[in-house]
Amino acid sequence: MLLGKAEDLFDFFENEQKNRPPVIILTGEIGEGKTTFAKQLTAELAINGIPTAGFLAAGVQENGKRTGFDLEEIGSGVVTELASVVPHDGWIRAGHYYLDPEAIRKGKEILDPVYLQDKKVVIIDEVGPMELNREGWSDSLDLLCRQPALIQVWVVRKSIVKQVVRTWNTGDAFVFDCSTDQPGDVVMQIMNIL
Repeated sequence: MLLGKAEDLFDFFENEQKNRPPVIILTGEIGEGKTTFAKQLTAELAINGIPTAGFLAAGVQENGKRTGFDLEEIGSGVVTELASVVPHDGWIRAGHYYLDPEAIRKGKEILDPVYLQDKKVVIIDEVGPMELNREGWSDSLDLLCRQPALIQVWVVRKSIVKQVVRTWNTGDAFVFDCSTDQPGDVVMQIMNIL
């Protein structure tokens, strides 16, 4: 009887894993060009006619120093200030930065599964410490991990890749290093999955 229950449990977990979306992780160190890589990938996906959504978080530089991040919606190109080193009333402190709650809301709206129904790929720049602390886009990631037909591309720092994969119990995870791999390599992987 115990063996029968074990087999049922195994079947349950196997089916559960099959229903998890494939996740492609673009990784690198801080400041190593992960967002630039993701932007190049976005362009190559468009050239190949693969419907893509999501957002990029480009660093803002002043006098050679990073002073914040802008949230750029893929497709529309609409840019919203996401984070700044300058304190703002009502903004959320996260490390050295202050995040605009309205930009977080906008990011969650972009990641809404209803909005993504006609897309094949969603790019999220980035999945980081905030999400691991159940802030930022974490709720959106929970919902997206229930969308098996949607290929996800997550930008993740090297130091937390394993933790991110474990936290969201992703389906197949394919890791690409932006310092050694090329956006074309990722496009080929996406096309193989499709």
